[in-house]
Amino acid sequence: MPDKDPNTYSFLAMCIMVGASFLGGFTRWVQKFRDPAVKVAWTFMELVAHICMALLSGGLAFVAADYFSLSTYATVALISLSSYFGGESVEITKQIVVDLIRSRIGEKK
Repeated sequence: MPDKDPNTYSFLAMCIMVGASFLGGFTRWVQKFRDPAVKVAWTFMELVAHICMALLSGGLAFVAADYFSLSTYATVALISLSSYFGGESVEITKQIVVDLIRSRIGEKK
């Protein structure tokens, strides 16, 4: 079985990834909710949206950290930061991938 196969990740590694992502998204939501400058009404769907985006961005960070063979601590830090920023980190990742594809096929911006 190849090293970079998701089937080779341990259950503990997946739990750490999901936990760090969940905490990053939840922390961002709590800070947004408690900020007096931003008038946000508490909604369950907004919480679910923050958590889902955090899990997506944390998963992307986990795959990137595995691809670049980062240490465990660097992986957890990357997952936590990217899940905290949620949608912004997904947008940055998308832009990097699009730019990489464009440079490979020779297209200019």
